[in-house]
Amino acid sequence: MKTNVTNLSLVSIGICILFLINLQPTSAFPASTVYDNTNSIDGWGGWSVYENGNQITLDGTDRKITSFTFNYSVLTAGENPFARVRFLKNDGISGKPNTVLYDSGELAIPSGEGDFSYTINGLTTLVPDTFTWSVLLGNNASITGEGWYNTLAPVAFLRTTHAPTIGTWDNTWYFDTYINEWVEDTLPPEISATKNIFAAKIEAAPVPLPSSILLVASSLSWLAFLKRKIVA
Repeated sequence: MKTNVTNLSLVSIGICILFLINLQPTSAFPASTVYDNTNSIDGWGGWSVYENGNQITLDGTDRKITSFTFNYSVLTAGENPFARVRFLKNDGISGKPNTVLYDSGELAIPSGEGDFSYTINGLTTLVPDTFTWSVLLGNNASITGEGWYNTLAPVAFLRTTHAPTIGTWDNTWYFDTYINEWVEDTLPPEISATKNIFAAKIEAAPVPLPSSILLVASSLSWLAFLKRKIVA
């Protein structure tokens, strides 16, 4: 009986340690780079009038995204430019992007022509190992925002690069507004496949333990304490 109580106590102590670790602030667990292919940017890709994105698989085990960076070029500047970033699960028909995990809304981006990078910090978005990130580049026709206007839209493209140094690239999608669905973006054989790999960098932190596990852990710890008192 005492051996069983001792074993149970040791288990409860271990669970309590996990409980205390989970209560530590996020800053106690520095974010790590789980995807990166920004070291060899060499071109432009995607559709200038559509939302473009890459389906990727993250490295490591950290899955709470804290920072997302993408690279793009503006060849012809428009009016009141914006970018909209989304993360989507590939749980649609035939593995298409579907469930939205994060939507930045319209982000004001620098005006003018040139090459840019844009970073969104302060994120706390939980993602699976594999998902699709996407970016829509466009502009508003007025300061209040009227949506997408092809007549005023800047000619802007995501920057392309080679295979990621951290994580893996799986596929490319674009959202066709004419048929209102995601389409796999396949390139002709004479065009390099790297034109489909967009430059991005993702930082993520460890995922906290679910509250249900913490509740069970605290309950087991309390039961172990009571049983030990009774045996004593």
